[in-house]
Amino acid sequence: MVAVGCGADDTGPVPGLAEADEVPLVDTTADPNPAFVWSGAYKAGDLPPLEVGRPSAQFMEDAHRDPAEADELVCFGASGGYGCEPALDARDGQPLVSGANFGGPNVLAWVWLDVPEETAAVQLTDQSGATVWQRPIDRVVILPANVAPDGECACRLDALDRDGETIASVDLLTGSHTKN
Repeated sequence: MVAVGCGADDTGPVPGLAEADEVPLVDTTADPNPAFVWSGAYKAGDLPPLEVGRPSAQFMEDAHRDPAEADELVCFGASGGYGCEPALDARDGQPLVSGANFGGPNVLAWVWLDVPEETAAVQLTDQSGATVWQRPIDRVVILPANVAPDGECACRLDALDRDGETIASVDLLTGSHTKN
């Protein structure tokens, strides 16, 4: 199957995507949230609108957290409430990926901030083998994944270039990643 999307970074078909449904991503940002250093608001498929970003120094101070931890957090917001979760493997050069339960029972919204610049699409494969994909906007991807009743997500994110080649992968269960 050759996927064609209509995201802001759309560059045409991306060969190599598995039989999968596109989860369209729409930028709905009006005013940036002052609690975040960088933020954007997005609507991804059937997920509720989410605001995502990195925490500001003021947010960290208000939360009584060490400001040095700010680079290790991914923040989510929906319906007026928000919080920050640790990225899976938040070290220099690691993908900023984290999940939050904004999708309903047994569904997590996985957010990947700063996907590699050359990414044309990101594909998520869950533990059942189901796949969905999305084109990034502003190097952001938000994809839903079905999780096991215990909350585990034996899922994988693959960033693909225009030729359908995998340029980076993240194992959402272990937090390990590869960049080609």
